[in-house]
Amino acid sequence: MASANELMKIAAAMGIVSLLLFTLVLIAFSNRAIQPIIEAEKRQKEFITNAGHELKTPLAIIETNTELSEIISGETEWATSNKQQVARLTRLINNLISLARFDEQPEMTIATIDASAAV
Repeated sequence: MASANELMKIAAAMGIVSLLLFTLVLIAFSNRAIQPIIEAEKRQKEFITNAGHELKTPLAIIETNTELSEIISGETEWATSNKQQVARLTRLINNLISLARFDEQPEMTIATIDASAAV
């Protein structure tokens, strides 16, 4: 009976040690497996930001050319349409850049305020 108890204690100790070793190995390999995903996300955000800035330059030129055309020949339906589309694309690009930078902002804390006391 004493040898059976000793065997159970050794088996339990080996089980706990092997569980700890397995956990450490799993942590080490999971960090290595996730690293490419983190790098890909970082490169994607950089690409979106860079592409947004590169798209803003031609839009600024189109907007300037449209305004110059309006000064020279007056306001036309085409010039108005061009200005509206440039404004729309500029908003879309700004939203895209804002979404790419969303995770870079510090965490916000939401708190309730007493509006009556504030007024």
